[in-house]
Amino acid sequence: MFKFIHNILDKIHVKNRKMVINVFFGSIAFLLIVIFWVSFRTCSASKKEITPVTVNTRQDGIKHEELFLPEEPDFLPGIILERQQRDIWTESDVIPWWKDPLESGEKAWRDLIEKTAEEILENIP
Repeated sequence: MFKFIHNILDKIHVKNRKMVINVFFGSIAFLLIVIFWVSFRTCSASKKEITPVTVNTRQDGIKHEELFLPEEPDFLPGIILERQQRDIWTESDVIPWWKDPLESGEKAWRDLIEKTAEEILENIP
């Protein structure tokens, strides 16, 4: 085969010989590019055809409730009272919760606040 190519190149002039060699190597490069492109396309097409993984249906698998939160209700629940509300409070009901402010020394604070307020009001022209 090389002898055949050598005989053809001997018959061509020197200027045309460079052009024939360039065309020959260019066509080989073009063929290689086409072959790589076709092989890449077929390889990528075969990757797309991979079947998806099926869900494990064994009895010891993870349950749906463990993976996902339950759905929320479409309504808002009403106010939940922790104790029964009373309409009327008696004195015996109030005694545990009531503190007389005068017994805990509030009178001294009240006198101080009133004195300060009077001083401020007296200094206003």
